[in-house]
Amino acid sequence: MVKCTDKDGKNIWEITLREMGNAWDLHLTVDQNRNIYVSDRYDDKLYIVSSDGTCNRQLMQKSDGLSSPNGIYYNIRKQQLRIITNPSTTALLFDVK
Repeated sequence: MVKCTDKDGKNIWEITLREMGNAWDLHLTVDQNRNIYVSDRYDDKLYIVSSDGTCNRQLMQKSDGLSSPNGIYYNIRKQQLRIITNPSTTALLFDVK
């Protein structure tokens, strides 16, 4: 589940991307348009969620070469998404335009 709250902790929106696993299996990063990228280590998937939570879709999965993503970072200046996979010595880098 991904939740958006205000500074006082009041729930603005929430979405469920999957039903199983643990919160520590998910990693988040945000781009310059406030889109949220969510990597799911348990299910080997990468999602993008709109800033208002109304739209989400799966971008990658294991069959695309994504394996146990355990870190994700969006470089706003370069407009690049970096995904660290397991083992931690492997990184995937994508230009996002």
